[in-house]
Amino acid sequence: MATVNLISASGTETRAGREYISIYQVLDTSADPNFVMQRQGDGLPGFAAAYPTDGYSHVVSINPQRYERVNDAGTTKYKWTVEVRYAPRHTNVAPKADPTDEKPVVRGGTIVREVVLEKDANGNAVVNSANDPFDPPLMKEEYDDLLSVTVNIASGSFNVATTMAYKGTYNSAGITICNYIIPQYAGLMRDIQYQALSRNGTDYWAVTYEIQVTRKDGLWRYEKPLDQGYQYLDASDSDRKKDIENDQGERISKPAKLDGLGGILASGGSPVYREVPAKSGSAWAGLNLPESTF
Repeated sequence: MATVNLISASGTETRAGREYISIYQVLDTSADPNFVMQRQGDGLPGFAAAYPTDGYSHVVSINPQRYERVNDAGTTKYKWTVEVRYAPRHTNVAPKADPTDEKPVVRGGTIVREVVLEKDANGNAVVNSANDPFDPPLMKEEYDDLLSVTVNIASGSFNVATTMAYKGTYNSAGITICNYIIPQYAGLMRDIQYQALSRNGTDYWAVTYEIQVTRKDGLWRYEKPLDQGYQYLDASDSDRKKDIENDQGERISKPAKLDGLGGILASGGSPVYREVPAKSGSAWAGLNLPESTF
């Protein structure tokens, strides 16, 4: 069982109502941030749970931020800091008698990715004065959209195993979710969270889908490792595999960049990245996510 302690709580006034942030300290045996969905019964609020003193503000995000490895009576445990955010689920309208009639709750944000800077702002290769790529390479930030959609689903219409199978997949077909158009292959289902609830005699699930949307073609379908190694294919000798040697005729001690065809990359050449299928695609239409927010 996890040990859960509330260490701080604060609120701010907004036009829609009050928003709150509660910081919890959780001592747990798990180093996996997904543990939060299994620890709600130990005192951590569940998704969509109401704030203790404001029933109109509900949990909209649960974010395990970091952990510290500790020794607890001879057992290795992880001391997590978990940020729980509350906000009004709807504005200017009273909750409906049937929770499944409520409109979806939609939130947007940004995720930053760090990638290799291969070309500068003018389209020129990023190389040193000898026209060789930098080692280690220069990096740059790229920004993806983050879409969070919470919907209330009738208890008989939600299958946990079927829905969770979509987690970690990219959209194999273009789809519109809450007025947001996601082109084919651009979306990644980062997370799916759910909680069983009941209101006014109606049992339902509050389900949140977290989707990362990229503008970089092929990002989710392929991992793209740098083509490099200690051997090359010698085209002049029937493509026999041979060691790459340094100027002293010794086998190199760190991998050399390859040209994508098994040969050694020419000096000043642009790095080549291999395409390795990594994630699975699925037709998200099966989730029946709402096309419109309003």
